[in-house]
Amino acid sequence: MTEPTLNPPEISIVVASRNAGGTVFESLQAVRDQAVREGAELIVVDGSVDGSSALLSSRFPEAVLIAADPGLLVPQLWGLGIERSGAPLVALATACCIPEDGWLASLLRTVREQPRNAGWGGPIDGPAGGRPLDWAVYFSRYSAYLPPVAGREADEIPGDNAVYRRLDLEQDWSPQDGGFWETLVHRRLRARGQTLWMAPDAVMRLGPSPGARAFARDRYHHGRHFGSTRPAASPLARWLRAASAPALAPLLLFRIGRRVARHRRDWLSRYLRALPWLAVFIAAWSLGEMNGYLRGPRGPRGRG
Repeated sequence: MTEPTLNPPEISIVVASRNAGGTVFESLQAVRDQAVREGAELIVVDGSVDGSSALLSSRFPEAVLIAADPGLLVPQLWGLGIERSGAPLVALATACCIPEDGWLASLLRTVREQPRNAGWGGPIDGPAGGRPLDWAVYFSRYSAYLPPVAGREADEIPGDNAVYRRLDLEQDWSPQDGGFWETLVHRRLRARGQTLWMAPDAVMRLGPSPGARAFARDRYHHGRHFGSTRPAASPLARWLRAASAPALAPLLLFRIGRRVARHRRDWLSRYLRALPWLAVFIAAWSLGEMNGYLRGPRGPRGRG
């Protein structure tokens, strides 16, 4: 008698885990439960030094666990997971975010209802009862994805809550990029005439921050990569962008505040309390962006 053929997974979920000890087990439990229901492949790429790594394999034996260099950033961890994944759809998440019930089902339903897009993403909710530091982390990263959102075409979707079609990734992403940097990939997708879509019910919630210093360092390196990969017509254009990057920090703070006032007026008090930390994180990004224009990309320990 021949063995029954198992259906291959429709989607691979790549979770980057990097010093997310406060949320990693709750996050992966929620992702694992939804992955089992949907028959998804779960890949966890861990680059932590906070002690959480030792328990992952015993707590989540269903997952493919990839141990990574702790010097890598989240986009670099995603890149390792994408290379290992095998399904026609690839979802990306982080262990610092916790999916709401129905998150994966909502993403898959949206993919089926909006099949002409190359990528689909969902909103990211604020930290429940978070400290000003946690809200500063939230606003600096996710102010463009405040819930609620309408189902709509979008220029950007959050890398931490997204799914992409593998055929499009094969055209617009390469391991040579040194990681999956969503702004870079989205730029290439748009250049080919591809579109992205926001799924209103596919909600993630941000957990507590791992610490101000670590987050500011990450913001610097993300800003550096962003500056190093933006098209520039000439060295003069790069110098002009470098000179203007720090001056744009107050404008970025204003834009975030305006976005909060328009879409979540009930969060204005949290935005105001988070402003001191938020200014630090915006400054770190701006300095990294300036350095990226001037010197090109170089991540932690020479990576990225």
